[in-house]
Amino acid sequence: MVVLVAAPASAARAEPPKAISIAAVGDTILGNTPQLPGSPAKYFRSVAPQLRGDVVFANLEGTLTDASGSKCGAGSSECFAFHNPPRFARAFRAAGFTVMNHANNHFGDFGAAGEADTIRALRRAGITQVGRPADITVIPVKNQRVAFLGFAPYDNTPSLLDLRTARSLIQTAASLADIVVVAIHAGTEGSDATHVTGHEEHDVGEDRGNPERFAHMAVDFNTSGVLSLAAILHVSLDPYGRFRSGRITSVRLAGPGRPTIDRSRAAIRLLRRLSRSDLGRYGVRISDKDLEEP
Repeated sequence: MVVLVAAPASAARAEPPKAISIAAVGDTILGNTPQLPGSPAKYFRSVAPQLRGDVVFANLEGTLTDASGSKCGAGSSECFAFHNPPRFARAFRAAGFTVMNHANNHFGDFGAAGEADTIRALRRAGITQVGRPADITVIPVKNQRVAFLGFAPYDNTPSLLDLRTARSLIQTAASLADIVVVAIHAGTEGSDATHVTGHEEHDVGEDRGNPERFAHMAVDFNTSGVLSLAAILHVSLDPYGRFRSGRITSVRLAGPGRPTIDRSRAAIRLLRRLSRSDLGRYGVRISDKDLEEP
């Protein structure tokens, strides 16, 4: 196990712990080489005001590399390998992202070279990276230590298929930090895969794990999100890591996946519907006021 401390934290707290805020989004990539935005720094302009918090987190669904030789064979139409130039890391940082997880099915798209380039690019841009096997990333936030873990069903990430080892890693993180944030990349894909099944899920021949079982093992509750719809989650935690309040900004991916604020709040409506149908009284509660158009 490797513990990564992104910056030093004082050994003893001189003042009471403070509440922290986290903004989080899901799969994020700036196009795919050679189809790239001409001005990557402007790509997040519409949603940038919402990408604010003590921590701004995203799942990097791809690599930051100029390496050639992807996992896909020549002429393949059923294989996808995603990469942006390493310099695009600066655009992510300029948009507000401070922590990015690469524990997912595209981190290994360009082999070991692509993985190393991605980690190097994120660190040079001042973004904390999360998601290598057995790694626990700890950063100071205000006067607390926050640990981040990313899980996916692959050998080059902490595995979400091995619940015993995952539980041990989470428990170790809890002993090292005041608050532990766990991200998972799990389940099947597509417009017909929006519901929590409570079962092991498979996609393209891969065991993608049981997201609900893993979530209950890790934190005792679960929420989820679809295709052209996305969301930015804002969470306020008390000094001891307990949930205080939350707010969801509805986002729609327009054109070539460009995130824009969705004033119809379709993603929030979907989240409330799925939460009620799949999770019942354990689901996240979204008030009617949150569904009103601004």
